[in-house]
Amino acid sequence: MRILDLFKSHGPKAEKHLELDMAALDTWAVALAHHQGIDKAYADFIESVEREKAVLENALKPFTDENTLTAIPERARTMSALHGHELASQTRKLIATTAFDENDIFGFEKLQDAYFEANSKYKDLTSKNAAALREFFNDELKTVQEILQRIEDAIINFSGNLEQRKYPQIRKAKDLAQRIGQTRERSERYRELLKSLEQDAAHTKEKRLKLEEDIRGQVALIRNEQALTALQRAEKIEQELHEIAARYASIGDDLRNTYKRLPAMRPSPALKHIIDELPKDPLGTITQEHERVTAAFEEAVIQLEDESPGNTKNIITRLTKLAREAESTARKVSTTLPDQRALKRDIMKDIAALQAYDKQQFAMRAKTEEEAIATKVQYLKAELDPAKMDAILLELKALVRDLGATVKGETTAKEAESVDGNEDDGKKNNSKTQKPESADNEKKSEKPTINAEKDADGTAREEDREENDKNNSRKGS
Repeated sequence: MRILDLFKSHGPKAEKHLELDMAALDTWAVALAHHQGIDKAYADFIESVEREKAVLENALKPFTDENTLTAIPERARTMSALHGHELASQTRKLIATTAFDENDIFGFEKLQDAYFEANSKYKDLTSKNAAALREFFNDELKTVQEILQRIEDAIINFSGNLEQRKYPQIRKAKDLAQRIGQTRERSERYRELLKSLEQDAAHTKEKRLKLEEDIRGQVALIRNEQALTALQRAEKIEQELHEIAARYASIGDDLRNTYKRLPAMRPSPALKHIIDELPKDPLGTITQEHERVTAAFEEAVIQLEDESPGNTKNIITRLTKLAREAESTARKVSTTLPDQRALKRDIMKDIAALQAYDKQQFAMRAKTEEEAIATKVQYLKAELDPAKMDAILLELKALVRDLGATVKGETTAKEAESVDGNEDDGKKNNSKTQKPESADNEKKSEKPTINAEKDADGTAREEDREENDKNNSRKGS
């Protein structure tokens, strides 16, 4: 065999190019894992673990074998049987957590965590069994421990192998692709919901405007000045209360949506209670539980800042402000409510004022409903913003390029650089070829000028010769 052939057969192989299709985002992670050779390494790992499991099953037989147990002295036979069966049972439970699925490399981490958790419990549960069996089963115990250690080492080594083969980046690519898929699925539902909400918003606005028109008509009919003044003051107070209620109800809704969107974050029971109660009865909750509201909001801020789950700056700012104002707001609401009741008594002195007041309540509810719909519409529009999807997609494409893959129909940065380089070389070559041509043109343009000068000199000498001949002929005559 020639040296070149030897190098070809045993030397490093060129990495095969991977092209991914945008129409099949859900297949990218598997394709990237195959591209990095992870699927083959995973199959080899599972095969090695299964071999050890088969060896372990044979190593456990002596602990439950009747013939083996009868050979033990009668004084220790019963206890050895009990401890032997318990050790074998617990070992099999531990090994059951190593049921790795060859077709799901992304399930390895979960099973790995389950194995190490079970292994820790196994050592605690079987320590007494091992101590009791050591007198007559010392070699068998040693064999079992060696096999379990090899399985543990295999799991640890494969985990390191995944790191070398860029598995964390591939897993992130999988997560990003899933987010894009989920966003696309939600987008269809959100568009339908947005359409329905916009219709509701138009209907609610129309109802509110009609009520406000009716209120103006009733106000014009009021004859009692005290009732009219009370109605105007009551409207101002209730507007302030409405704004307070809207702020705290809105933050409760936003917190619920945030925790729903980010299931990895979990609110404490106290925080969840405040989140649930605020949208239902914001004024009652803030007056009766303002200390709990403050503590809940502070907890949410800490969690959002620690987890850094994305664009939560706005909600953190609002939570901080409302937590700081909760106590003073509770006092304001508590002192305002008695004034509101006193004003109602004055309003009742005029039937037109009372009817206007009742319609104000309906108009206020319509306004609250209108604002709630507007908040939902704003949230849905933000979720449907194409820039949000584009940002995730750009991150995913950059990640797969780092993993040595390209997206179908898109050039790599290296290819683009090569194209730019060729264009620059072309420009340089054109400039080089243009210079001599321009120089030749200059020389060509210079040549007629020189010839013209020579023709002018020849004509002048000819004229001088003719003049000399004429002079000579005169002298001769």
